[in-house]
Amino acid sequence: LVIIGRVSQRKGLAVLMDALDVAIVARYRPVVHVCGDAYRSRQALAFASRLRARALTTTATVHFHGYVPTRKALEMGGIVVVPSVEPEACPLVVAEAIVAGRAVVASDCGGVAEVAGGAAALVAPGDVNGLAEMLARLISEPAERAKLVAASLIRAEALSVERYAA
Repeated sequence: LVIIGRVSQRKGLAVLMDALDVAIVARYRPVVHVCGDAYRSRQALAFASRLRARALTTTATVHFHGYVPTRKALEMGGIVVVPSVEPEACPLVVAEAIVAGRAVVASDCGGVAEVAGGAAALVAPGDVNGLAEMLARLISEPAERAKLVAASLIRAEALSVERYAA
């Protein structure tokens, strides 16, 4: 699993940590790569510290890499997780993951559904159990993951620079 972006409360990383402990996910002991830094505010750094401590209590192996260029981060795993709890108008990481042919699990908020265009598994923002169920499904069922990857490759055509500029 790969998370790309700022380490902040609004990005839903605490929701992901909770989902990793739900039994249906925990039995797979996933490896999670968190690719991003916290903002340099006291509040953001405190959240990142709590998140790191929380990660130590999960059954997953969680690696905090700090900033990693997006292309390199996308190579770290086959499932990109975007568990945002607050909407973003145009979540670029969703488009980048789709264009890279990755399976995407994301919160259905803001512009995620529009950017994904049917090429992402969507869950309600903050829904720990819904996120856990979707992650377990994609981890345990390669055919389901392959369906999302196939949808990503089709959607990627519509997200090309040329089509976007047009």
